[in-house]
Amino acid sequence: MEESTLQMILNSKIEEHNVLFDQLAKIDQKKISIIKFSLAALSLIATGFIAGFAVIEKIGIALDSIGFASIFTAILVGIGLINLSIIKYVIAYKHQRIFISRQLNCTRHAIDSCLYFLFENKFPESMVDLLSEGTEYFDAIGKHRKLPIVNDTIRTYHSKIFESSDNFLITVITSITILITIGPVIYVTLKFNSSLIGLLSGAFLTGYLILVLWIGIQERKQLNEVLYANKFDLEHHAKKMPNKNCNSDDIN
Repeated sequence: MEESTLQMILNSKIEEHNVLFDQLAKIDQKKISIIKFSLAALSLIATGFIAGFAVIEKIGIALDSIGFASIFTAILVGIGLINLSIIKYVIAYKHQRIFISRQLNCTRHAIDSCLYFLFENKFPESMVDLLSEGTEYFDAIGKHRKLPIVNDTIRTYHSKIFESSDNFLITVITSITILITIGPVIYVTLKFNSSLIGLLSGAFLTGYLILVLWIGIQERKQLNEVLYANKFDLEHHAKKMPNKNCNSDDIN
């Protein structure tokens, strides 16, 4: 390969790397905005509940009436839908971030392969060549690498609740939503003996938990597709063209 062609490929990959990095920064900003909105919404809802109960208790509205039960349940449903929407946004941004992070690693791998060619006059046969000592490439570039260029770390990180900030945020939002909704339910049911409120609210909480569980199952399925996207593509291609030599282990 001519050096001018290699340099053109290298410049193209560096430009692609910069574009992907900018997209990653924009996604992080959007996620921060969603988190701020979530915190503000939860604070307003909690404050509104406390103030509302104080006014209701002072006025003496019948809490076992159908009208109040309907309004109360509608508020709970609103809380649930708002936070379910926030959770879906967080999941969407999380998946976009994983895709871009994986592509960044692949782009960095391509850049390192081009640099390896400039030093060794051949492309690396595997990732091991980029990490092997005793080459001009390793002495100049390889030994200074701090970030891994494989995607195994990303897969491990995003598969765990307490290591992944996105997974932990989703867990926290879900837990806070349950606490905010179940607190007023217990308060009204026990203090005012409103069995109607308890029945409707219990039905809502059951439905909300079922929705959260369904979203969690779907998210886990989508996460596997995101983390192993090109492996799934390659395996699907291998099923369609069984005579082709397709090895999913070679894919990042």
